[in-house]
Amino acid sequence: MSELILVRHGQATPFEKATDRLSALGEQQARAVGAALTAQGVRPTHVLHGSLVRQRRTAELAGEGQTGNEPGWPAPTLDPRLSEFDGDGLVTTLARCWLSRTPNSAPLPRLSASTATRPSATATFSGCSKRWRRRGRRAP
Repeated sequence: MSELILVRHGQATPFEKATDRLSALGEQQARAVGAALTAQGVRPTHVLHGSLVRQRRTAELAGEGQTGNEPGWPAPTLDPRLSEFDGDGLVTTLARCWLSRTPNSAPLPRLSASTATRPSATATFSGCSKRWRRRGRRAP
């Protein structure tokens, strides 16, 4: 049986000049996830990453030294389909779709282009989840 494991890149450096790289903590996180997967007996047949430096570096560091008694991890391979996407936009779109299937649900707040006035997509999604739990329903 095949298994797909998705790993998000380690902590990046969002407030520095070069934002597309891992922080020191992000490098530790990448190594730790590789060690944890190896400790669980995970031996990937493929390791893919998106086009960002922080994605590639996370994949490299996760596989570094992960050999144990068996062959190590394969070299990471670029797959541009795994590049960044608009997470807030995706969650907002999915939340609206989800709520459209829920009769009598409270409307979502109006979302504006300004991040200063736009509610967090995560908070929006969390609110949707709470409404479903209160009604005793499972998400579609």
